[in-house]
Amino acid sequence: MTATADTQLVYVQPHMHLRGKDYEVRLIHPDGKIETIFKAKWDFNWQLGFDLAKPLPIPKGTRIVGIAHYDNSANNKYNPDPSKLIVWGEQNWDEMQNCFMGFLIDPNLKNPRSLFQRSGPSLLPRGTSGPTLDTLTLNITK
Repeated sequence: MTATADTQLVYVQPHMHLRGKDYEVRLIHPDGKIETIFKAKWDFNWQLGFDLAKPLPIPKGTRIVGIAHYDNSANNKYNPDPSKLIVWGEQNWDEMQNCFMGFLIDPNLKNPRSLFQRSGPSLLPRGTSGPTLDTLTLNITK
């Protein structure tokens, strides 16, 4: 997502299911500078939110990108079925990724819902495996 106005980030809480391996949040600033602001190994039994020590400025035009990796192998002790193709789903035996975030919003912003707009992979067509896998499949077959 891309910020349409200046804001400040104060909280992050990644979320995945049993096959989650790690999670990262990056900022892509309007000048192109890339900054990793959160990176951690994933533990399904230890889903924590993190209050930042001080608000992190998010200038207008900054993209916020969440990056998740998964382990669908037998080496993942939490994996209920390594032989199964896993796609997006709401149940723990499915997989997903998102990151709950808390922002300080300028009270003068007329419509707080307009603070962010979709950008990047979130604009790609949706399929059963999400936009990234669909994109990889499209690139391989072309």
